Amino acid sequence: AADVLENLTQAEISALLTDFGPSVYENIGGGSAKARMVELKQFIDRNPRHPVDDGLLENALVERAAARLPAVKPVYEWSKPTVEKPEFQRLRYGLE
Repeated sequence: AADVLENLTQAEISALLTDFGPSVYENIGGGSAKARMVELKQFIDRNPRHPVDDGLLENALVERAAARLPAVKPVYEWSKPTVEKPEFQRLRYGLE
């Protein structure tokens, strides 16, 4: 899920971390989007049952990432199927 969210902008990642609360936001440093998401993964590994407003942090992260998954079916019957990014495929398979 964190890999899917690495594609967010810095502002979107800041908003995401802020939504998770100060106990999460204050533990994640600055740097690139990838570096911040790596720190978030490490935080979740150290605190797997960390509570946030949406429930558990790890579940909230998966829900946010799943909401960003593109539709699998093409818009029109004659459209070529879209090729998903590997991180989207891994999340979709994990959710199935």
